[in-house]
Amino acid sequence: MNALERRLLPIVRAWHGVIPVWCARDHDIDPRLLWRWAHGNDDVQHPARGVYIWFNDDPDTDYRYTHLALSLAMAGRGAVFWGPTVVQMAKLGGWGSPIIHIAVPTRRRRRHGFHWHRDTGFARDVLCGLPVENLRQAVIDGLPYMDWDKQELVLADAVDHGLLDSDEATALVGV
Repeated sequence: MNALERRLLPIVRAWHGVIPVWCARDHDIDPRLLWRWAHGNDDVQHPARGVYIWFNDDPDTDYRYTHLALSLAMAGRGAVFWGPTVVQMAKLGGWGSPIIHIAVPTRRRRRHGFHWHRDTGFARDVLCGLPVENLRQAVIDGLPYMDWDKQELVLADAVDHGLLDSDEATALVGV
């Protein structure tokens, strides 16, 4: 492992194999140096502008969440998973959606498969090592994106996990 790779390792570990260029810049790594290192490197993918994925042998890099970390890295600095995506990450009610919901501090261009939300400064948690909206609030914010049957399953799981009490869940059915 060369000197640049040793400097990249903390980023790769924190981002599940992903290297956001803006994060590398925060660690005083020149983006041109990063590009030269990645170019022709069989262990590195460049799936989108400003983002690399480095598949290495480091045992502390968890690649199970690379696809999620990639989405967040592509959204940019300050992005956080929001509402239905957090519910899906927490595996509440068997909810699943092909759309990834991300709250961002500034406007973003439309992008297939993403739904941008305005970051209103809500409470945050960490789930799967990634920043997410507070789970209780994510359940409430995610309900309008679900069919009624999924709403009931998600609310039942939220009550079972102590995120909501049964009176709150009853009041939220059909939101």
